[in-house]
Amino acid sequence: LRLAAQYEAAQAEQLLADDDNVAQFIPVTLQRAITENKTPIPLKLVTPGQDLLSLPIITGRPFAAADEVIVGAGFAQAQGLDLGDTLTVTIDETELRLTMVGTYRELENLGRVAVGSAALLDEIDAPPKPSYYLARLQPDVRAADVQAELEADSDGGLVVLDVADLLTVPFADLFPAVLWGLSAGLIVLAGVVIFNMTVIMSAEQQYAIGVMKAIGMGQNRLIGVTLSSLATLVGAALLIGLPVGFGLTRLLITVLSGRIGGVTAVIPSAAWVGGIALGFLPAALGFLWPFKRVLQVSPLATLRTYGDG
Repeated sequence: LRLAAQYEAAQAEQLLADDDNVAQFIPVTLQRAITENKTPIPLKLVTPGQDLLSLPIITGRPFAAADEVIVGAGFAQAQGLDLGDTLTVTIDETELRLTMVGTYRELENLGRVAVGSAALLDEIDAPPKPSYYLARLQPDVRAADVQAELEADSDGGLVVLDVADLLTVPFADLFPAVLWGLSAGLIVLAGVVIFNMTVIMSAEQQYAIGVMKAIGMGQNRLIGVTLSSLATLVGAALLIGLPVGFGLTRLLITVLSGRIGGVTAVIPSAAWVGGIALGFLPAALGFLWPFKRVLQVSPLATLRTYGDG
């Protein structure tokens, strides 16, 4: 829930506290901090120990004291930070020395975000009002009803969003869904490309098949020659394509893990089986479909059709 410019934090908190549909809420204050090496980093200040934020800890522990922070894996890697290191930042000309006690998985800003205690606001000369609130509703309450009620009672002072911040998104559910959706799209695209390419390759061989039929080669031998060609072409492509494809996938996930943290590249045996099937089946269909049509017509018709080109 974001505050409109003219709406005060005390009004928002009183409204949320009086709403029976709201089980819990916390303020989140977003500050722009600058490190010693002039690197900007968003610093989110919240109440320690609450369970409303989803902070998937990778190493270390959650922050507890006012001078402790956890940082996104991307920022920790970029700055070369280890657990226990001191992070010196400046907020509105106020210098703060913070101890990094953990890293967590973060999607926002390539993981270059830090989260610390709201108690740090006491050290800032002019503490700002919260940037937004996170609220948990009571069970069996419709979010749309609460949204309409809060916006009406605040006369537009509270702007309610379905997801106010990426910290509230269950990362364990989001990331696999994104990867599976992307993988499914790439699989379909790869199958279509392989099918079309092998159709073109097979069509180019149909004149040769017509010649072999014309000089008396039997159908069984033609099938054997065609299957042998198919196995040679597709087998060579799979031997090269699968290791390259899986290698690039592992590299991509490794780079991604360095940015947001906690993503391990694991290629199970089932992926190899699926890769072989994906490479072989569309290629076989694309290669054999035109070949089947050639076997059903006379050699002269084949030569007449494909010989002119």
